[in-house]
Amino acid sequence: MDLPGNLTTFLSTPPPLETNLSLSTEEPRPSPFRLSALGVLLLILLGCLVAATFSWNILVLATIARVRTFHRVPHNLVASMAVSDALVAALVMPLSLVHELSGRRWRLGRWPCQLWVTCDVLCCTASIWSVMGIALDRYWSTTRHLEYTPRARRRAANGLIRPPAQEPRTPAPGGGGKASFQAEGDTWREQKAAVMVGILIGVFVVCWVPFFVTELVGPLCSCDPPATWKSVFLWLGYSNSFLNPLIYTAFNKSYKDAIKGLILKHH
Repeated sequence: MDLPGNLTTFLSTPPPLETNLSLSTEEPRPSPFRLSALGVLLLILLGCLVAATFSWNILVLATIARVRTFHRVPHNLVASMAVSDALVAALVMPLSLVHELSGRRWRLGRWPCQLWVTCDVLCCTASIWSVMGIALDRYWSTTRHLEYTPRARRRAANGLIRPPAQEPRTPAPGGGGKASFQAEGDTWREQKAAVMVGILIGVFVVCWVPFFVTELVGPLCSCDPPATWKSVFLWLGYSNSFLNPLIYTAFNKSYKDAIKGLILKHH
């Protein structure tokens, strides 16, 4: 007999067995779902993750809207990432938590299920696309400093946020022919940006690759991983929406100062 499993059911308190002494053909009523103390703690942690993801991304958006110097590239890419991650926290993660509590069985009707799946795919894809856009922007600005002018940077950022019918022109290597002088401060900033991009991509890989490998390899090899692991990999991917703004602001002093000023202003 197959046993249901997810993040909470394997932590739940098993209900007492009921014996049906009658010969009636009526189906027994499902026993109520009971969480153990560890299951309640896990539920609280996931709820805190949802709230923290939404709050932190809204804080980043409020900071960008408040500071006029952030109304340009590459901050529009950061705003795009924050919007998609906030939507993941507002529209996807709460319903996923309800899904987990129901034993990975949807009990809210067909129409809400279709809406949830649509928001899940669109919002998570938008978040992944935004991470890629920020990584490309930092890579081009570091490796193609002369060709990646503010105008080219703005055109590339707009193309990444709103892909047009024709692919946006990316800066071509070579050219220029001008001798450039890099100050030590510029070199240090470029190295710091490269470290930030590496950490951003590394965290993305750690968060999302297990989920995609499970979902793609499982049907190919006709194997079904345990539901508990599928839930762990799914929520690990969702946690990327919480880590994205933390990583970017941790390596950007302007964001840290602006966020501190915004918080202190309301206290």
